[in-house]
Amino acid sequence: MKKYILCGCTYLLTGLLLWSPALHAQQNAHMSGRYFQVEFDEHKGLFSVRHNNKLLVNNARLEIQTEVGLIKSSEQGMAFASVIAEFSDALGSGRMMQIQMKKSGLDISTQYKIYESKDLMTINVNLVNVSAQNIPLQEIRPLVVDGRETDGLQFPDIIENTRVLTQGYSFIDSGELLFLRDERFKYSSNWNVAFYDPKEPLGMAIGALNFDQTETQLFVGYDPDSSAGSPSPGLSFKIACSTNKPGRNMLRYKKTEKHSVWIASGRGMDVDYWLPDERTEAYNKYLLKSGSKISTGPVGIIFNEDPLKTLELWAEYARVLNDIRLPRALPVGWCSWPDMYYNINETKILRLADFAVRERLPDFGFDIIQIDDGFQRKYGDWDGNLYFPRGMKWLSEELRKRGLTPGIWIAPYAISINSDIALNHQNWLYRDQDGTIRTYRYYIGIPVYGLDISIPGAQNWMRNLFSTISSDWGYDFFKLDYILNTVVDTYQFNNPFLTKAEVYRNGLGIVREGVGEDAYVLECGILSAAGRCDSWRVNRDIGARWNTLTMTNGTAQAVHRRYYMHGNLFNIDPDHLVVRDPLTIDQARVLATNVAISGGQVLTGDELYRLPEERLRIIKNVMPPYGKAARSVDLFETNFPAVSSLRVERNFEDWWIISVVNWTENPLEKTIDLKRVGLNENTMYLAYEFWDQEFLGLVKNSLNLNIRPTSVKVIALRKKLERPQIIGTDRHILQGAVELSDVRWDAQNKQISGKLNGARDHSFNITFYQPDRFEVIKATVKGKEITPTKISKELIRLPVDFGDNKVCEFSLKFN
Repeated sequence: MKKYILCGCTYLLTGLLLWSPALHAQQNAHMSGRYFQVEFDEHKGLFSVRHNNKLLVNNARLEIQTEVGLIKSSEQGMAFASVIAEFSDALGSGRMMQIQMKKSGLDISTQYKIYESKDLMTINVNLVNVSAQNIPLQEIRPLVVDGRETDGLQFPDIIENTRVLTQGYSFIDSGELLFLRDERFKYSSNWNVAFYDPKEPLGMAIGALNFDQTETQLFVGYDPDSSAGSPSPGLSFKIACSTNKPGRNMLRYKKTEKHSVWIASGRGMDVDYWLPDERTEAYNKYLLKSGSKISTGPVGIIFNEDPLKTLELWAEYARVLNDIRLPRALPVGWCSWPDMYYNINETKILRLADFAVRERLPDFGFDIIQIDDGFQRKYGDWDGNLYFPRGMKWLSEELRKRGLTPGIWIAPYAISINSDIALNHQNWLYRDQDGTIRTYRYYIGIPVYGLDISIPGAQNWMRNLFSTISSDWGYDFFKLDYILNTVVDTYQFNNPFLTKAEVYRNGLGIVREGVGEDAYVLECGILSAAGRCDSWRVNRDIGARWNTLTMTNGTAQAVHRRYYMHGNLFNIDPDHLVVRDPLTIDQARVLATNVAISGGQVLTGDELYRLPEERLRIIKNVMPPYGKAARSVDLFETNFPAVSSLRVERNFEDWWIISVVNWTENPLEKTIDLKRVGLNENTMYLAYEFWDQEFLGLVKNSLNLNIRPTSVKVIALRKKLERPQIIGTDRHILQGAVELSDVRWDAQNKQISGKLNGARDHSFNITFYQPDRFEVIKATVKGKEITPTKISKELIRLPVDFGDNKVCEFSLKFN
């Protein structure tokens, strides 16, 4: 064996490895850092990992699944070369061990990185085809352990009550919180999986930090018989990075001793087998071309005593490593789908736009009018149908005349069977295994074909389509849909040298080339879109029904379970805000709160001109978005997270917003531990609830709430000062985050002043707290003296009538 210890290396190490087919006696390669220790046994082809000197992974192997067989690093006669060096990358510096092996025409290199300043380790596998033939490659598995006495994942020490948070494959499946038991089980998760041992307490997240070439699925299992006699339970664990699996084979699943469930389209279906396994996994053809390279990208292992922090760090590390940059401005507006569905025409669209302008909604940040499915002649022929006789360019121009930004829905890979492409470019379409054109059933039963953009001609067509819609028609907001049933779940790409992730991400790159850098792209698909779109749907379609929030994988779970992705991988799209009947007012407020705490875009979905003022005002209360997602405090406690915490940071003051939902049909009494949600346990806070505009008093250490059935409390908690201060407004749900500015306290003159951003022809209120020794003696709005309303000895409410103004100055002077 040849071993080289290199110091100060920040460049690729592969070229430094001197390979010899006849290696000397093998030994262990060992690398230690501040948090992790990694050892590779070059005799057995296995590696082990310790975290803080405690065994984490025991005797793991690398596997590579090809169409012709399985390659294991633990095979007899396998030879290795190793290098240990210092490294530096975008995340920091540390030590790296690189293990190289050769097998079946593949030059296989595994990099283990441990960071000095971060509780982080990464594993990255690179394959180079050094043969003269193309190699049919299916899956790269950087870490595999079987959960036996001799090999396993040693987290946790005691299985009972450990929590595992899984991640679904697409926007329609947000994953599940599992409470482990000492029984036989197997679970799968996509992109990442998080563990939490509440007795330690200690959290661990494992997940892909790059999405360019493979799709990562993680498998965790336990078999009591395999671990018999072992001092620790030894979970089985596999990281599987697939090259071209159909989407249905990437679905999350679970199996226990009691039952098997295949999680399909977000619905659990009892079956007499579980998918996938070694016998039932399906792979489409992918060829690693002679001389070409493929990489799993780094898979991170992250520790923190706070399990939420492990997920937040995972998303942050992915953002940094992939240099993801997101637009600062978030869309605010309306979409035709959730209320009108296919029943749309240009008259209805313009009626909605005219109402929005008359109602002064642009003063609240409202800008987008997005036309959804139903406007097109055919899938693939995207100009207006007979309900849009003057075409989509004309409609775009009309919307711009009203000062609004046109948005449009496109299913870029859906092709009607009687369209021009279907008739004249059949070579651009996906094929089944027997060579026939693949037919997909659109969700209303219409058969469509799928556009294969691994083909240059199809690429050019799609690029020109989006360029036309953007540059010629004038649309600046694009919603991409119906991707799961086409490019994600296709049988085979025409170009077998591209992985599914590459085709998927290339498609988004083509869209960006067509629409330009300034357009906003919302994608409804899978997490491989990270870094290639501005916004990503995190949950299934919303309707005016309570169960769209509370159903399996409904928006109630999705926004909470994916909060940490917002601002890192993409901006969250929580789907549409609907407030109409038959939702109650309380239920409409829950949905509005859910949208607001996501930090993402706000697109309402009701026919606004039909809404009573009370419901329309709920929509106004969450526009525009603040931009930061609230933290899901109880994410590792329940499958219906209910408590979120958001720190609002403005240049004049910081405060906290706590939202607490009652998902049940019964009244709820709940006590919130203020330390747990991020506040100082020794500080006195003023608590003000937004929806009921109710002062909850002075609180310290804990907050006691009584919550109506299917309703929500949104409380602003501000540090109590020894002077008058603002404690809330009824303009925006975050009570000052977007509507207050230039707030000042003049101690010498005992005066508080500032600006309230609102809307013309509207009135709002600011609520103030005044300590015992203060009394308001003068109040002004827009320079005119007015009389504030005294709610109690301590509370003052200042009405602000905006009239022709969008912003009003105010001041209160105290004696």
